[in-house]
Amino acid sequence: MSDEVVGFGQGGARPVKLSIDSYGSKAARLAAMAACGLTVPPSVALPVSACQKALATDGNLSVSFQVDISRGVRGLQRTTRKWLGDKDNPLILAVRVSPVRAQGGLGIPVVYIGWTEEAIALLPDENHKRCAFRQLANAVRELAVNAFDVAEFLFDDALDEFEQSDESATADAADFDWFGLYRAYLEIAERECSVPFPLNPSDQLFQAVRAVWKSWDRPKATTYRNLYGIENAGGLGVLIQVCIPWTDGAEVSSGWIAVRCENTGANKIFGEIYLPSNDQKPISLNGNSNGRRKIAKDIIHQASVWEMKSARAERLEFIIVDEKAFIIDGDPLPMSTAADVTFVVEMAKVEAITKKEAVMRIDPARLIDILHARLAPDQKLVELGRGLSASPGAATGRLVFTASAAEALKSKGWQVILVRAETTPEDIRGMQAASAIVTIRGGLTSHAAVIARGTGKPCIVSMSGMQVDAENKLLEIEGRKFSEGDHITVDGSSGIIYDGRCMLHPAEVSGDLSTLLEWADEFRRMKVLANVESPADAELAIRFGAEGIGLCRTEHMLFQPDRLAAMRGIILARSADERLAAVGRLVPLLRDDFIALFEVMRSLPVTIRLFDPPLHEFLPKAPADIKLLAETMGLNFKDLTLTIEELSETNPMLGNRGCRLLICNPELAKTLVEVIFEAAYEVSRKHDINIKPEIMVPLVALSSEFIAISRLIDDAAQLVDHRLDTNVHYKVGSMIELPRAAMIAERIAAEADFFSFGTNDLTQTTFGISRDDAVAFLTTYEQMGLMDKDPFVSIDEDGVGAVIEMATLKGREANPDLQIGICGEHGGDPDSIHFCERLALDYVSCSPFRIPIARLAAAQATLS
Repeated sequence: MSDEVVGFGQGGARPVKLSIDSYGSKAARLAAMAACGLTVPPSVALPVSACQKALATDGNLSVSFQVDISRGVRGLQRTTRKWLGDKDNPLILAVRVSPVRAQGGLGIPVVYIGWTEEAIALLPDENHKRCAFRQLANAVRELAVNAFDVAEFLFDDALDEFEQSDESATADAADFDWFGLYRAYLEIAERECSVPFPLNPSDQLFQAVRAVWKSWDRPKATTYRNLYGIENAGGLGVLIQVCIPWTDGAEVSSGWIAVRCENTGANKIFGEIYLPSNDQKPISLNGNSNGRRKIAKDIIHQASVWEMKSARAERLEFIIVDEKAFIIDGDPLPMSTAADVTFVVEMAKVEAITKKEAVMRIDPARLIDILHARLAPDQKLVELGRGLSASPGAATGRLVFTASAAEALKSKGWQVILVRAETTPEDIRGMQAASAIVTIRGGLTSHAAVIARGTGKPCIVSMSGMQVDAENKLLEIEGRKFSEGDHITVDGSSGIIYDGRCMLHPAEVSGDLSTLLEWADEFRRMKVLANVESPADAELAIRFGAEGIGLCRTEHMLFQPDRLAAMRGIILARSADERLAAVGRLVPLLRDDFIALFEVMRSLPVTIRLFDPPLHEFLPKAPADIKLLAETMGLNFKDLTLTIEELSETNPMLGNRGCRLLICNPELAKTLVEVIFEAAYEVSRKHDINIKPEIMVPLVALSSEFIAISRLIDDAAQLVDHRLDTNVHYKVGSMIELPRAAMIAERIAAEADFFSFGTNDLTQTTFGISRDDAVAFLTTYEQMGLMDKDPFVSIDEDGVGAVIEMATLKGREANPDLQIGICGEHGGDPDSIHFCERLALDYVSCSPFRIPIARLAAAQATLS
């Protein structure tokens, strides 16, 4: 880090390059502008290291550093031909903050240092004198408050007293007594300061620098840094700039310019010139500029040069003195995600940056903004309530409370919003019909949240202050009542529900985004696969660039009405013949599903998870639904109720599900595996390709469990080979979602072709936390600083991550050819993807709408 005091923008001086870490962002940016040929005010940059040294001692300037500053000021004097403290031709300076990174709570600039009573007395007319005393009064006030800790209310009281003494003499009035107020301010400063208040401009300059340094330790600044994780020992740079005084008789105006559209990223001119007189309208820079064409052209040229040299979209501020424009500052232009993508792609195409730099410039998480519909700006919104944002995007529609109502209204062409206390697998068809989903309970990995993200639907969960009366079709939010059919709007990106119908912007997937992702694919090492539940999901995943399917949840195929009836027939069969008949009804339906899936994916890898949920999830819970099922199947209502109760479990997440269910009900696994192999054979034969299904065994805790299911799969393959006179090619792998499986990973790996970490359940079983109930305390934990982030959003690297790393090392040691990836919701989280890259996993798998995010994040993980 440099300790040197550096000048720039001083006519003919050599260009300098200042690092942000050494001099702060403002100084570095303006020095770079000067080096590019832009006209900036002559300036002197003081290093961050000087601030650090001062804060480590008493906060004062050392004698040697005062000498360095004086040397820098002499350079400003030579450039401007003005002199600090001179009464005939005074140099007026401003001292500004130059933080390493933007943050709140830092001190305001101390400006107009250099005026003295003697210099003002020599000004040519009273207006100039009044203006100069106004500047001097404010400089005294700023110094007293920021350098000497004088209470600011004392100056406010003095100003109020002056304004009240003459009702017409407000501070904005042309004849306001600024000399009198200056004298009042000076009297307060001299009275309240513990040391003599400096009147010499050089001493004032040193104290202004000290004031800026002191602002680093202000309570507001410290609180801001603690809140946003900024290092407290950092310090800041200081910029001393020549101030263009408004009293020299020069015509002075100011303004701003941007050469990019913040919504689209298109190269367009935006900006205004503000004239000295308040009653004159600003002059637009993208019009005819009202006779200021020459200066407007110069400003546009400077802004365009800076954009190409910096390859940054910025909003520049300028002042104009006697038709000469000075760029005085610049800040990043706050652009939409689509605009940012367009900009970086254009910069790379004109070789202002490399493809690598373009890929690294975009925050992957922001891509969500252009992959879903969103609320249109500039409309009146009436907020009803807030919950947890579980799936992004916005939707407007009619309120419904049941899956059947969602289907019925959707069939009439209406957009519907499904609101439930919580959702279950039985609600799948209604969730598919709905435009958005809202639940009172649940967290970010609840059933509603996972399904919504997988299907690209907006979702809000954990809606506190909301009550649902599904029986009477009523919703109450914060005392307001809504009936079925009323319109509401859901913004899943913010977690807010709005009253009525709102205007939406459709999802945008531009050519520039496709280009950026293609560049990302050139750099990334890990494959990006998709979690799907249907052929439609697979088609969407392919459109978003998935390289295969990392998780096909077979159970969701079974909740369609015809499949559900057959599945219930298998579960509730009273004899082998009944079960066989039910299986016979289910097989062709599932075969059609898998044929459609393989038709979409062709030769791309497809990993299919065997049945995972417990059997009771396929059976009704409400007495009315149980009664209807009993009548349909010719069963006794009481006997059916008893059967459902027997199948229900106290803790189903850790109960008879996954491989346990398949071992206890081998016909389920046999049926499903045979159907998968038959479908693969049909599509392979039709297209003359070799489809190699990858069968994944869920919830493995024992190597013997995995071996048992593997043998069952092998037996099914032999049956299909014999029946179809073929040779089925397939892989068998294990989900690793229990800590015990990770502990014995080498034993499972010896028998498996691949591992896939089910990070949702692995997080639950490692933490001992139910994902659906965790929201009640995880938010408090994050607010108290007990957790940095929700472990169901980003992988907990110290705990869950350590389990994954252990299983990965054990598995690869036992089987060097083992393919390893993750298939939980973490597969679409950029932080988790970086963790996977550090472990050199082979792939991540996520919901289709997060595929672009994962592609970009995986590339950045490789590059970094």
